[in-house]
Amino acid sequence: MKTFLVSWEIHIHAATAHEAAQQAHDLVRRPDTMATVYQVIEHDSGGDCQIVDLNEVLNGQHR
Repeated sequence: MKTFLVSWEIHIHAATAHEAAQQAHDLVRRPDTMATVYQVIEHDSGGDCQIVDLNEVLNGQHR
């Protein structure tokens, strides 16, 4: 099994770091979320990055 670094970025306005993390967590867990694009780097790839859009995968548009 391979190891990947997967990241998703968003700018959130909040009073505290905890509140910002909670808002981000709530967003990715919503069924109608727009948080579907991730940056994925395979640990042993030398830093090669792929952008994965899960909407494309779910709609059969994945290359």
